[in-house]
Amino acid sequence: MTSLCASYMFADWIQTPNHKTIHMRYMRLLNGFKRQTIKPFTTATTTTTNAAMITRTPSYNIKAEFQGVNETYAIDSDAYDFLLQECVNMRTPSEGQKVHAQMLVTGVLTQSVFLATKLVGMYAYCGSMKDARQVFEKIPKRNVFSWNAIIRGCVRDGHCQEALKLYYQMQQEGLSGDSYTFPIVLKACAEIAALEQGEEIHRSVVRGGLELHVNVANALISMYWKCRRIENARQVFDKMSVRDAVTWNTMIAGYFEIGNCEEAEKLFDEMQMGKSKPDVITWSAMISGYEQNGHGDDAVRSFSKMQLAGVKANSVTIASVLASCADLAALQQGKEIHNYMIRNAFESYVFVGNALIHMYAKCGKLDDAYEVFSNMPERDLISWNAIISCYALNGYCDEALGLFDQLQMTGMNPNVITWSAVIAGHTQFGHSVEALKLFGRMQLAEVKPNSVTVATILPSCADLAALQRGKELHNYTIRNNSGSNVIVGNALIDMYAKCGSLEYARSVFDKIVERDVISWNAIIAGYRMHGHGEDALTLFYEMQQAGIKPDHITFIAVLSACSHAGLVDEGWRYFDCMTQEYGIFPRVEHYACMVDILGRAGQLDEAYNLIKRMPQKPNACVWGALLGACRKHYNIELAECAAKHLYELEPKTTGNYILLSNIYAASCRWEDAAKVRTLMKDRGLNKKPGCTWIEVKNKVYSFVVGDTSHPQLNEIYLTLDSLAGQMKAEGYVPDTNFALHDVDEEEKEHILYGHSEKLAIAFGLMSTPPGMSIRITKNLRVCGDCHSATKFISKIVGRKIIVRDWNRFHHFEDGLCSCGDYW
Repeated sequence: MTSLCASYMFADWIQTPNHKTIHMRYMRLLNGFKRQTIKPFTTATTTTTNAAMITRTPSYNIKAEFQGVNETYAIDSDAYDFLLQECVNMRTPSEGQKVHAQMLVTGVLTQSVFLATKLVGMYAYCGSMKDARQVFEKIPKRNVFSWNAIIRGCVRDGHCQEALKLYYQMQQEGLSGDSYTFPIVLKACAEIAALEQGEEIHRSVVRGGLELHVNVANALISMYWKCRRIENARQVFDKMSVRDAVTWNTMIAGYFEIGNCEEAEKLFDEMQMGKSKPDVITWSAMISGYEQNGHGDDAVRSFSKMQLAGVKANSVTIASVLASCADLAALQQGKEIHNYMIRNAFESYVFVGNALIHMYAKCGKLDDAYEVFSNMPERDLISWNAIISCYALNGYCDEALGLFDQLQMTGMNPNVITWSAVIAGHTQFGHSVEALKLFGRMQLAEVKPNSVTVATILPSCADLAALQRGKELHNYTIRNNSGSNVIVGNALIDMYAKCGSLEYARSVFDKIVERDVISWNAIIAGYRMHGHGEDALTLFYEMQQAGIKPDHITFIAVLSACSHAGLVDEGWRYFDCMTQEYGIFPRVEHYACMVDILGRAGQLDEAYNLIKRMPQKPNACVWGALLGACRKHYNIELAECAAKHLYELEPKTTGNYILLSNIYAASCRWEDAAKVRTLMKDRGLNKKPGCTWIEVKNKVYSFVVGDTSHPQLNEIYLTLDSLAGQMKAEGYVPDTNFALHDVDEEEKEHILYGHSEKLAIAFGLMSTPPGMSIRITKNLRVCGDCHSATKFISKIVGRKIIVRDWNRFHHFEDGLCSCGDYW
């Protein structure tokens, strides 16, 4: 009765509309079979199928089991083979289960190892490994094909260790692998980098005489590449008498993967001269290999050669060459490839569209990028990340956030890449407070930051001198084992240095195992910022001894260190050695450093002569360095010259007008100072107010000059009044030259008390425990009076006060400053 019900179910199934395709193909096949009446067996007989002896139990007339089929016929193994293959082709394991049920009814599974193996293969291919394993375990006499089917299924399902266990179990049952077995198990070894097992299987291959079999050899080459045994892979390759396209492609891609472009090119040329000509996979390997190794020009040229060779690109080729166009900002070539995509109907590929968005974004064509995005028939999260990054990293942070909100409305959740992109945009364009807020939102959304996120948010901590936030991020990297990442390490060095904690910066630097040039640049710049010029130069010497070649950024840090330490002769020596020893020709930034070195030392005429000898046209940095030196040494004539050039180069930069106005005011030339202020007003420019930040209990507070908005303003001014009396008793005299207003001396003193750095220091003294260091950050250069006052305050309150202005750090302690008053 059970078998009859199962048969009815099977007959109904093959005629249901949902399975019309299988039913029609099945009936066409069935009509071609020889119809026969099956006579019942009276005794068990045996027959040979697939060279395996199996026991066949008594059969029966299938006509009785299939209602709706008029003629008497038997479904033989070919029919079951066909049906199972159809299930594989259509990826329908549930339908395969119905065929399985009928096979159980007819008893065919116990009669045919071939069909049992086919059933294992069907389940394995459709991802039903539990069912595949159950069928496999019930096969009475498994052959090598049965083992291949179950092992292949395990590898396809990602269970490579289990696949290897089955391989060893097969050997224990006395079966050796064949030319199908070895590629499967070698792939398992490659996936999990199981070199020891792979070498053992290689020895079995040699014993079986299959080392020169092209599929086996290809699998060996792939396994050795995945295990980074390049010499072994090459030995297998060199021994091969016959090589197919897979052989060449694997070797070429492997050499590109380890950065050996020259050897990959040699193999490509050799392949062109042989029987196996480069196919689309070969060309794609060449193009993507060049792109991944930073040879974008070669990638674009290879794409052109590929077209000339008459090989049609695939989606992988297109995505790779677009990435190269993006790296090169090669807009014209990118547009040509876009046209190629349209002609060859590649626009429907989501990941190709994503690459196109990225290309236009890197070329600064935001409108084109958005047009591609908006016309995509289907978008994935990568598409959204690409367009959000496009706007964020080009400074359109509000638009990026708008797209971020749209993404959430689609039902897709932003991932760590999405968050990192919007945070990076805000950090890069100076929106540090917003960047930290976004990072907080990311944490609330329970999205785990990665090393890129941490390296992206740390500059915002540095910008705001948010040391406590930076420390928390550092602890996070330690807990998540990303502290040894060189990119994160470099960002931590920079953050600690800019937050005034040079000791922590040096500690991070010392723990980086493989330092790159950026690591050295960051620590040298850190010592430079803190006024330790000679220590910075010692680090530069250690960098040279470590075999790290300095770049142009290194020399900017070194020359700046000489400037802050007043090392004029050393500055000239390093300036000259750039070209003589390292072949680095000085850029405008290096000349600006030399002008600053000479100007700070009072050698203004020599600085001006150097500007006139420059091979390049001086930019705003150069003239700004001269103008700043004129402010220090009250050289009005050269200040006017420098300001004239700055007004032409940066007509909208208010700082240049303010600096010249202050120079006039300091010399009591109030009329000239007023003219500069009037010029600013006529040009619609407003002075950027002095602003100082201080972090207290993980919150950043800001103060502007003459601030009246702070809720504790009365207590702050009472604290300043108390300090003023003590400071004057210690000998402090307000330097009213820095109250650049035409008012009486008493009013000037009152103006000086309202400077933002004094307000922040007073608030810090009120809000932190006695003895705790105070760290503040100012957006402008600290004024001379505040510098003098802070020295007195540090002595009176017995605290270390660390002030970071736009250019450097001042460490005040016990009445002294680390700059030695040379700043």
